[in-house]
Amino acid sequence: MQVPADADVERAAAAAAEAALQEAQQSARRVLAERQAAEREAVARAAAERTAAARAQAERRAAEAAARAEAQRVAAQARQRAAERQAEAARTEALRRESARLVEERAARAQREAAAAAEAEAAAKRAAAVRDAGVAQAPAAVQGSPRLVMVADDSKVVRVKTSRLLAAHGFRVALAEDGAQALAMIGQERPQVLVTDVEMPQLDGLELTRRLRADPRTAELPVIMITSADDRLVATARDVGVTLLMGKPYGEQDFVTQVARLAGVTLDA
Repeated sequence: MQVPADADVERAAAAAAEAALQEAQQSARRVLAERQAAEREAVARAAAERTAAARAQAERRAAEAAARAEAQRVAAQARQRAAERQAEAARTEALRRESARLVEERAARAQREAAAAAEAEAAAKRAAAVRDAGVAQAPAAVQGSPRLVMVADDSKVVRVKTSRLLAAHGFRVALAEDGAQALAMIGQERPQVLVTDVEMPQLDGLELTRRLRADPRTAELPVIMITSADDRLVATARDVGVTLLMGKPYGEQDFVTQVARLAGVTLDA
């Protein structure tokens, strides 16, 4: 019969069409999958590129920050070294100036002491010459019992010179090397007059006078202060109670006359 053959053909055609459809669908799915995979790969690649770019930028910024920090550290070290060198130079200069000042001070002191020694020697020679010339040529001496005069000075030359000058005019003389020693000696025997320098170790002349004025036993003790000419010292000396301020150099006769006046004695003519 003819009909079955047509049915077979139709079925075959239908099967072929179904197979073609399935193949087309599979092909379409493959294309879609490939396109999606390509898109995903592109997205992943773009993300990786962005990540790499961000990492590179972060690394570049970190490197720049590290470079700036290192430059700042090096600059800070350089500034510190420069400051240390400047401070060391300042210390060296200060030491040099202080050393020069001390040398000049010692030289000036040595010069003053040498001059004082020469003057003391000359005074001693003059006193010896007067003694050799006899009583008629002797220097004026105090009348009555010898009065005690204390000389406080840290210069041995000044102490010797002053004591010889006073002794030559009939005074008893007590010597102190500084204000503290003078204060202790005055506690043992009160002099009639105190002759003191200004600058002395342990206790200077101003503080010595201040303490004497604070003690009722010595509040009225006459104090002669010997110092280099300094107008600024006048008010301070007056405030602490100095009786008489004599500037260096002073005349020997004037000095002896003032000591005698304050001691309450009269010099022999």
